[in-house]
Amino acid sequence: MKYKIKKANKYSCPPLPLLSLGKKTFTWKVTFDESCIYQLGNQTDIQKLCGIGWLPGHHINSARFGWRWIPEKNQVELLAYCYDKGVRLSSAAAEHSIRFVDLNKEYLLRLVISDIDYYFTVTDGKIMGDRVVPKTYKTPWLGFYLRPYFEADGAIGTPHDMTFTIQ
Repeated sequence: MKYKIKKANKYSCPPLPLLSLGKKTFTWKVTFDESCIYQLGNQTDIQKLCGIGWLPGHHINSARFGWRWIPEKNQVELLAYCYDKGVRLSSAAAEHSIRFVDLNKEYLLRLVISDIDYYFTVTDGKIMGDRVVPKTYKTPWLGFYLRPYFEADGAIGTPHDMTFTIQ
């Protein structure tokens, strides 16, 4: 399914399915196209692609794949982006980077949730990159899907329309 964030907006359309009931493994097939290329004053901000959150809110407990355009590599960098009891565990530092990926190529993103951590993988037929992020809270049974979101360098939304294919 194509997800679009229109110029100057933050949220994508259409929304992902809303609820997850007791699920521990999530997979998405993702393709970035040329519309995901952007130049802002601060390229280190992490954009949000897809993931899962739990009540009372995703800024309390959540795990998702983040991304950003890296002009020097002409690639998208995928990162782990998590909150644990209200503390953001992700940063622009290398310890949260999962893999650099090319435009117009499909990748399989997988998130596995255990009692003690999140396990993120990126594959294109073989594991290309992975990242483990420890967590301290017990994962609730009821979760909700998180869709693409863009907010960078204090900008109010995207600098132009952006399109992602997420299945």
